[in-house]
Amino acid sequence: INFIDKYFLSPIRVEQGYNFVNTITYAVVALALLYTIFIILRKFKVKIDFKFLLSTLPFILFGSTLRAFIDSGYMIRNFWTVSPGIYLLTTFIFLLGLVFGLMIGHKTKYPWYSITNLIGIIVLVNLIAINITKISFENIGLFLGIVFTIVSLAVAFYFVFTKLKWTWITDKIGYAAFTAHLLDATATSMILFFVGGWEKHPLPRFFIERFGAFSFIPLKMVVIIPAIYVISTEIEDKQLRNFLLISIAVLGLAEGMRNLISLLII
Repeated sequence: INFIDKYFLSPIRVEQGYNFVNTITYAVVALALLYTIFIILRKFKVKIDFKFLLSTLPFILFGSTLRAFIDSGYMIRNFWTVSPGIYLLTTFIFLLGLVFGLMIGHKTKYPWYSITNLIGIIVLVNLIAINITKISFENIGLFLGIVFTIVSLAVAFYFVFTKLKWTWITDKIGYAAFTAHLLDATATSMILFFVGGWEKHPLPRFFIERFGAFSFIPLKMVVIIPAIYVISTEIEDKQLRNFLLISIAVLGLAEGMRNLISLLII
């Protein structure tokens, strides 16, 4: 009981961040969840492509926005509103949206992903509408500066990758995965540098404490580029390959957008 409280319950109660024990445990749970989702998608014969990725965006923004409100103290903090519970909650809502999208799409002949996207937008808009008075534009200058930096870096990296003829990373889904983590790394680094705070994940926290906030960007690149390369070149099953790349994109985008959105709330 003390072990569970120390490594799992206490970090949720008092916002201690992640430790290596719960990080590894959550990673195993995440892999099991991803495997289950992939089996479900394959059973329903859902095509996993760029349109599928787009259908997840409103739900990712929902989860990121919800977490931003939680971190700012405007909503109740419990298992379902912090990691890993918030990922389970968001995934469940997305799967419901997916099922409804498939059902309505089958009966009406409308594309399922458009219907799922609409459901996600409705959920997101409702969350924002309920908390509209809590949104502030005090940090809008920094917010826009970070967005401009991310876009500039994304364009620059795409130019470099194209020149290098790294086609495995310049296709839509591969580059979406890369850009999502570029967004996370850039937003996190700039917010830590200009606003302050601390990184909750143990490995990046180790590097940031020793080499500064901007060390997170090369650290991310060293990890994410080889990961995309291995998945894109070694996995022949296109459905599985796209699913893994989209999963990587979702993880990076969820973390990065939470940090960005928090700037408009704090």
